Amino acid sequence: MEKEKIIERIKELIISVADFDLCKDEISCETDGIAKLGLNSLATIRLCAALEREYNVEIDLEDNAEILASVNSLVDYIIENQS
Repeated sequence: MEKEKIIERIKELIISVADFDLCKDEISCETDGIAKLGLNSLATIRLCAALEREYNVEIDLEDNAEILASVNSLVDYIIENQS
């Protein structure tokens, strides 16, 4: 799957789980991009669940919190772990 398509879809999913108004331009692909958005823990869990369903991956936040460090780290994880 093309990396740019995954990036755009992750941004869409972040917007859909956020408890506040957010647009794609506010979501950086760089380090700390997701953390700087201010998603609460429930939104983070909803994001992980959506990513697991959509990309058939398992995201274990206890052991792999760094996956959520940025959109780029999420994309890399999805590409490496899709089944």
